[in-house]
Amino acid sequence: DETPLEIKFAKVGYLIHTAEIPVVIARGPFNGTIADTSGTPITVRAQLTFIHGTDTISTFRSDWDGTFSLPGNFVCDTYTVAISAFGYYDTTYTFLLTTQGNYEFRLTPAPRSEIFVNITDTEGNPISAEIQLLTTSTSELVSSGTEMYEGHFYLSSQPFTEYVLCVRSRGYSPQRVVFTPSGDTTTVDVVLEPNDYDILIVDLTSDGLTGTFLKRDLDSLGFSDTVITEFPDTAQMWRYNLVIVASGLDSNTMTSSYLASLLDYHRKGGRIIFEGGDVAYQVIASGTFSPTYARYLLHLSEYHSDVVGDSGLFVTSVAQDSFVFFYPNFLLSRYSTYSGLMRPTQFDVVTPSEDAYLIYHTRADSTIGCIVIFPDSEHRGFARSAFFGAAYNNSFTSSTSAAAIMANLVEYILPSVSDTGYLYGKVMLESGAPGFLTQIRAVGSEVVVDSAFGDGRYVIAAKPGGYEVTFSRTGYRDTTVTVALSNFPPTHLNITLRYGEYVYETLPEKLLIGSPQPNPFNGAVAIDFVNPSGGKLRAKITDINGRQIAEFNLDGKRQGKLVWRPEDATPSGIYFVSFNFEKKRILRKVIYIK
Repeated sequence: DETPLEIKFAKVGYLIHTAEIPVVIARGPFNGTIADTSGTPITVRAQLTFIHGTDTISTFRSDWDGTFSLPGNFVCDTYTVAISAFGYYDTTYTFLLTTQGNYEFRLTPAPRSEIFVNITDTEGNPISAEIQLLTTSTSELVSSGTEMYEGHFYLSSQPFTEYVLCVRSRGYSPQRVVFTPSGDTTTVDVVLEPNDYDILIVDLTSDGLTGTFLKRDLDSLGFSDTVITEFPDTAQMWRYNLVIVASGLDSNTMTSSYLASLLDYHRKGGRIIFEGGDVAYQVIASGTFSPTYARYLLHLSEYHSDVVGDSGLFVTSVAQDSFVFFYPNFLLSRYSTYSGLMRPTQFDVVTPSEDAYLIYHTRADSTIGCIVIFPDSEHRGFARSAFFGAAYNNSFTSSTSAAAIMANLVEYILPSVSDTGYLYGKVMLESGAPGFLTQIRAVGSEVVVDSAFGDGRYVIAAKPGGYEVTFSRTGYRDTTVTVALSNFPPTHLNITLRYGEYVYETLPEKLLIGSPQPNPFNGAVAIDFVNPSGGKLRAKITDINGRQIAEFNLDGKRQGKLVWRPEDATPSGIYFVSFNFEKKRILRKVIYIK
């Protein structure tokens, strides 16, 4: 109750004095880190139930690095939080919430086995791949693996339960391996069989033209694909890394059995692009199919219309932050579609579900559009997919537009290239004009030189790791940033160049920790860091049992490199480098091979 207090002061012989005192109830945030008993942040998403008295305030999940934050501030009082996380015993804490926040809750690990995976082709040659480990009971993603060296992965220590391991690599058919760990260590051997094609185009149109045009354009970009006109069974779909279901302008291509097969394939990790807006019309607007297919297969919440009266499509802000411009010279910020009395019915406008987002929205309404991405953020892209709600060869006024968009969608959804990381974004000038022809030089694991395209977009492809990237343009200050590149998800960075002739170094607004290089390592490992405030920064190295091996004092250093050279007695194994800054902890995992 924030009702002001009324206080009366009285003394014999004096007038009574009344004063009103404002009352401000103390409030604070509920945020912090979830760690194991050694203090190392957990790397699975925990579920937290935040309780005050008998009232449940919220149930939410932590991030992958163990950090959590519940929006808003709460009255300072005694609260209870119940925490459950895969691989740890359920734990309940009762605590006093203060104005400071930044709590640390520790969970006790359940018994577990260290899991290693060896991936080879049919000739026994090691293969780099995209791998995900999920529980069979709940489909919870528990590890994406660390490649120790080509074809050999470490999936950290996991509890004794049944898992499904999904392995994908371009040029090979995906494999799903079910196993249960046993003993202190478990090694899983996976053999990938070469496939003839990465992409299966299922052309369900009446004239067969959509599949023909799709294949022509994908072939020209170097993708491997094939077209069939009969709906495949699930086993056939699993021979490919991506299935494109083409419906064109036909509004009767889907059946209940088709949708059920596609949903089963998708829920197990199958990746799909749906082509043709009338799929949404048939599945949602016709009302004859279960809403499950719209929500969990197409990832759409509403169907609006196929008469849009709108000749412009624009990239949404979400897309600019989330979608990789693999072919930035192809992907435009706006496309024109037929409208009015010409051909308005050849693309359909929809609203994405909560777990998906628009790539392009209509000029008239930014909440609806015809191209939707499902990033599967909950599982780090495990079953990412897309809805291309336009007739591929009929909807756009430019004959190259559909191919440009589809090329980027396909590259995004196919298995990532294991030895390639991406940095992408847009270069703008101080005046607001695009920074076309800006020279870009990335120095790190290798040196890459490129330039921005006409609208300022750029993409840098290089080996994963830490890089110093310099943007240079005559008449403008050179701008240098430190970034970490990974194969998935790619790194997004927009740059604004300012007038001048001297070097301008841009530091992040918050602490940035790079990727360990090299990793695995033999003699020494280095990790770049940027600490803009120059505040107290400490780092410590622990083994998998939580025993501290080394400690570093990095106070006052705004930018630098942590270098660890293990002593001769240090055994090979997995180690954790923990950076501690203002009650926050950032973790990096390294593999030492003597």
